[in-house]
Amino acid sequence: MPHAAAAASISLPSSGWQPPPAAAAVSMSLRDDSWACSGDSAMCEMSVTAHDIDKGRWSVFEMIRDNVRGHDDRDVYTNGKHIACVKYSQGPGGFCLFFEGVKKGSGTMAQVHSLLNELEKKSCSKCAWIRVSPDDPQDKGVLKLDYVGKVDCDPSCGPR
Repeated sequence: MPHAAAAASISLPSSGWQPPPAAAAVSMSLRDDSWACSGDSAMCEMSVTAHDIDKGRWSVFEMIRDNVRGHDDRDVYTNGKHIACVKYSQGPGGFCLFFEGVKKGSGTMAQVHSLLNELEKKSCSKCAWIRVSPDDPQDKGVLKLDYVGKVDCDPSCGPR
């Protein structure tokens, strides 16, 4: 695993963004087995990935969330396609948001906005995952923020 020589913090202004009505209208009652503020990679547990927001630095989760705020709700992302990424140190790895294992093979940006709202309520600050269809036992698909070995884009990725 790559190691960073020095940790960097990024200060970003608050955009005052509000979710579009379609995304805001969706509210889920999350069961404990339908989300988690963790990822598969050990990089998710490193303290450098969860900066202290009170000191004006943003978490990986907030950087990704801020990046997708202006994306069109109609954009479609296939399983595995990076939606937004933040490079770690000098790369090539970093933290990316993507759908994984969704039964129909893709998800929309409207779903991304709604699901990120739910994770934000759970105070996730770095890696996280949430089931796309928690009430459908046949669909084990998730929206996932995790460390990847190669970042496809930084910060924003186009839909496909």
